[in-house]
Order: sequence, then structure tokens, then C-alpha cells
Amino acid sequence: MTRKIDVKCPYCGRKVTVEHDGLYADAHIATCDFMDGGCDRMFVADVKVSMTATARKIEGEAEKVAEG
Repeated sequence: MTRKIDVKCPYCGRKVTVEHDGLYADAHIATCDFMDGGCDRMFVADVKVSMTATARKIEGEAEKVAEG
């Protein structure tokens, strides 16, 4: 699954969109596109991925343990 992530150019501060594919941390070479008003410099965009999970009860499941 490809995700688009906005990062700020460390040279001029302009927003640059980086595409990241996968569920792992990675580094991408990005260019601050001067056609969009950027400074035309390359930089490294470090992408970090985090996931969280929560548990929720399902209605009716608690009664199964009490019956059995």
C-alpha cells in the first residue's frame, strides 16, 4: 500500500510530498521541486511507521463463558 507523506524541506521549508510503500521504516531521497516554488535541492526524508491495536468486546461473547 502506497502512502503519501508531507515533509518539510530542510533548506527552504517548503512542503514536499514523498510516496512510501510498505509497513517499515525507510529513507527516501526527495527533491524540493523548483517548478512548485521549491529550492531544487535534494534531501533525505526519513519515514517512520507506527501501528497500534486496541481490543473491544463483542456483544454476546461474555454470556458464552457464563453458560459453558
